[in-house]
This record gives sequence, C-alpha cells and structure tokens, in this order.
Amino acid sequence: MHQLTLSVQVPISNVSLTASATDLVEFNDTAVLTCSVLNGTSLSYVWMKGSTEVAVGAGVQLSDEGATLIMVGVTRYDEGSYRCNVSNGVSDAISPPVHLNIYYGPSNTTMTITPMRSAYITGSNISLSCSAESNPPAGVQWMLNGVNLNHFDPELQLEMVAENKSGNYKCILHNTVTSRFTSESGMIRIFTPIAAVVVNPIGGPPILHEQYILHCEVTGYVGNIQWSRNGQPITADNTTVIDMTNRTLLLKPVQLSDNGNYRCEASSPVSNMTSHPYTVEVNYGPMTPVIAAPSMALTGQMVTLNCSSDSHPPSHISWYFNGSLQATTSELVIGPLTFNMSGQYTCMAHNNITCKNSSADTMLTILAPVTMASIKIVGAQPIMNHTFTLTCETAGSVHYIGCEANNALSHFVGPIFSLEVFYGPEMPAIMGPNAAKRGDNATFSCYASSNPLCSYEWFFNGFVVSNASEYVASLLTDESSVMYTCMAYNNITGKNSTADKMLTVFDPIEDVQIETPMNPAIIVTFNPLELNDTGLYQCMALNPFWNKTSPSYMLLINYGPETPMIDGPAFAEEGHSAVFTCSAKSVPPSDYNWWFNGSSVANSSVFTTDPLSSNMSGEYTCLAYNM
Repeated sequence: MHQLTLSVQVPISNVSLTASATDLVEFNDTAVLTCSVLNGTSLSYVWMKGSTEVAVGAGVQLSDEGATLIMVGVTRYDEGSYRCNVSNGVSDAISPPVHLNIYYGPSNTTMTITPMRSAYITGSNISLSCSAESNPPAGVQWMLNGVNLNHFDPELQLEMVAENKSGNYKCILHNTVTSRFTSESGMIRIFTPIAAVVVNPIGGPPILHEQYILHCEVTGYVGNIQWSRNGQPITADNTTVIDMTNRTLLLKPVQLSDNGNYRCEASSPVSNMTSHPYTVEVNYGPMTPVIAAPSMALTGQMVTLNCSSDSHPPSHISWYFNGSLQATTSELVIGPLTFNMSGQYTCMAHNNITCKNSSADTMLTILAPVTMASIKIVGAQPIMNHTFTLTCETAGSVHYIGCEANNALSHFVGPIFSLEVFYGPEMPAIMGPNAAKRGDNATFSCYASSNPLCSYEWFFNGFVVSNASEYVASLLTDESSVMYTCMAYNNITGKNSTADKMLTVFDPIEDVQIETPMNPAIIVTFNPLELNDTGLYQCMALNPFWNKTSPSYMLLINYGPETPMIDGPAFAEEGHSAVFTCSAKSVPPSDYNWWFNGSSVANSSVFTTDPLSSNMSGEYTCLAYNM
C-alpha cells in the first residue's frame, strides 16, 4: 500500500529584502538579510546569490523559519547580489536584489620576475612586479636585503645590473581599509660569465694499469664541471676518481676502455663552456706473443714461423733458438730441415714506451715418414653385446693406428673392413585408435627396430589372431573393449619383445529430451528461484564419437507485486479534480483498488477525484494484488 496527503493553501504576494549593512570587512563583519512577505501561508524560503542557491553550513545560518539569512565572518566570496525566493504549494515570488560589497586583502600575493631565470649575467635588464588580491587595491613598498628602496610602484626596473645588485628583493603591500599587510620575496643572483676552458695532462703518458691524471683549467666563475669521454658523461667508480672540485680526473689504474677524446664542460648559473677534445691513447703491451708455426716437420723441408703481439705502439720482435738470436723480424724461415734443428724456438716482443718485454716458446720436432699398415680379423661374427676383435699390423715409425698408421706428416691406410652388427628386436611401437564405434573395424600396425628384420604375431584373449605386422579387428562389439598384444621376434639373435594396446568401443547417442527428471544426477535445481532465471534451457549428451542437444524448454518466473508507485499531485486548488495513477511490477499483471480514509473509491490503476473541497484533503491509498 502507498498513502498521499492533500493540502489547500493561500497564494503569496509583496516580497521584500533588507540588509543590516552592505559594506563589510572580510572575516570581521557579519551580514544579516531579512525577507518579508505581505500575503501567503505555509511559506518556504530559498536564498539565492546570483543564480546559485545559498547553502547552509559553516558560518551560514537561517532563522525565523528561513526568513532571515545570517553570514558570520563574511569572506570575499560572499560578495554579490542576494534575493529570497518564497513559495508554497500553489504559488511563489522573488524579492528585489540587495548587493553586498566586501573589503578584503591584501592576500594571495605574487611576485613576477621578467625574464624568469635562476641567475642573470652582468649587464642584464630585469623587471619585477608585485600584485595581490585586495579591495580596495593595496599600496606597494620595495626592499633589497632589508633596505628600503623608496620605490612605491607595483613594478621595479633593474637596468644593466652588476653583481652588487644580487640579493633578496621584497615587496610589502598594505590595505588602508582592512589595515592588513602582506609581502612576497624573490632572490636574484647575478654572475660574470666563463671565459676559457682547457684540458691538460699532468705527468707522463697513459700506460695500461698505471696512474694517469687530466686537469680542467677554467677562467671565470665556475659552479660545476662535468667530464665526458667520446661525448658520454664520466662518473666516478672504482677506477675513475674525480676530486671535490671536479677539476682533476684521475684514472687509477688506466684501462684499455679509457681510450678516447676527453672534454671538460664548465658551467655557472649564467654560462657554460666546453673545452676542445683532448685525445688519450692508452699505451700497453706487449701482450704474450702468439706464434703461428708447425709443431712437426719432415726432414729436407723448409718451414716458416710467424710471431705477433698485441701492443701500442707496435712492439719490436726478436727470434731465438736454444738461446741464440736468429732474426729481428716477425717472420723466421728455416731449412732444409735436419734432425738437429728439432728444439725450442723463442719469440720476444719489446715496447719502447711501456719499456716492457714479453716472450713465448714453440717446440719443433723433425720426423721420418710411415710406410705400411694392414688389418687382420680375430673371432666370430659381430653380434650386439658379444665380444669381437680386429688387429692392425704396421711398418715404420708410427704415432697412431686407426687401422690407419700415421704420424703428424705422413700416413698409410690398410684395406677397408665392413662390419654389420645383429641386434633386436627393441620394444615394439603400436599405431592405431584408442576408441571406436560398435560395428566398425579397427586397424592396428606394429613395428620394432631389428637387424635382420623381425617377424610379428598378434594376440587377443591369449589366442594368435594374426602373423603380420598389421591386424584388423572387424565388426566390433562391447566385448572388443579389451587388450590387444603385438609380439616381435628375431631368428638370428633369438630374442622377442611385446607391447599392448587397449581399445574401447562406444554406442551412439540416439535421443536427448528435457523432462521431469527421475535421475538426480541429471537434475538442475534453482535454490532459490531468481527472476533472471527466466529463459530458454537445453541439455547436451556426448561421448567420444557423438553429441546431441535437446529441444529448448522455456522457463517463465511468476513474481510480484512489488511496492506500488503513485503518480499524482501533492497540492491542488478547490473546485478542480486530481488524477492519480498507480503501477507495480508483477507477472502476471496486478489488479488495483483505491482507498480514501478507509473507503474504497476505485478498482482500476487510474483514479480521478470529484471536484475538490477542503474536506477531501487526506491520504489516498493504492492496493496492488497478484492472483
């Protein structure tokens, strides 16, 4: 059920608005606005500032049942035109506006410096301006480092500035009506620019694994120095040390990766300058020499030995044999060879800048050629996992037998011997289906690795059903859902191996329907039934070979009625009729009855009253019911 109350009221006329004062000081004064009405009953008041409704809250209060608006401690945002809107159920009227003027500030002070920079170069022109929110506008006074500049305009011009114009600039603002002060400060720094930047080394040349120093020399004021190598910034780490002023770069120790062009960039708040590149080439080596030479050679031949060593600048090379100098070039040629030329050859590299030496040795052995090799067979045929023996006989000086006899410089190959190994069978592999339809055929094939090729037998329920690698199980029934076994055997090795295959037979699905179920395993239960369960339902049955879906089943949910909704007036004038409409969500649709003061007045969703009189004010009730 739902009830409605009807009230008969008098129209409103002659609305006026008065204020205790219209010129007020922010935070100090209180505004009081009073709304008066000559005629009207059951009055409601809405206060407006411009086109926006005034919200009651902190500092804003209503009294006299809403006829008086009180704003305690007014703010600048309270300034504007105010009106009161008076209404009842049958009429409304708006008062003429009253304007409140609020004196405030100074506040929200800002200082603008043009151009705005963190620092300025000597000779620059700088403009400072100061402003604040204030009514009436505030007066301005300027100070530098606490000293009065006797300047009272909102703007202060600084022309062709020198370093002594650096400091803290402050503007002080004063409102003579509110007697309030505020201020804002800004720091201006003035510097002379950098004139020259040069990178110079300190000490000897850069040598790998030793210490090397570079120094950045700057003319002029420096705020910061940044080192770079090949255009990339350098940061301090375990091998790179930069002093507290960033002027000195210490490579400790020098590494090969320190090669490159070094620059230092000096900067101040007003200027920066980068040095010309200074090229660092790391001197290193000689590293351990690398010798390219044979370890063995035949008598009568000529051989060449080459030596190289990684070094900067390039090293000088010397060759020694058994301690005796042989050459001062990277290449050494010796021969014709004799047995007394076998021995140790030494290459020595020397770097004139690093003053270091490094050497490496190579051994040369002189040999004679190999002349003969042959194969003999010992034992029976080769069968896997049995013992089988071959022997190789040679003539001459032999280092290796394959059966191919050789040394580093000559060899002799015996006749070819062909070896065939008998093995198997290994575990068979069965290919075929895991499931089939009743009444169909199923084909299986079996294969096992073996030498020579093996033979096959198929078993079903302990009986042989095929003597081939392929077996066809025909006209399958439910009894065919059993194990099939394939056995492979080798007549030479005398061995056999087996594997199993399981086949499952399925029946087709013939019909699927949604019915009142007797089997709980296929019941769908709604607990509780919800309105969104309404819709079409289907079920599907399936196995590995078939699936089938039932026809659709429509499920419709009955519910309601929910709480009725009444559409109609809350106020009406005498002599007029009122129309009320009642609705409630329901399936199937609801029936309706209207009641007034306990008596039934209609039995439809729409109810129209007779012409109204004052005794027809009261509660109207709508009753909805679902059969």
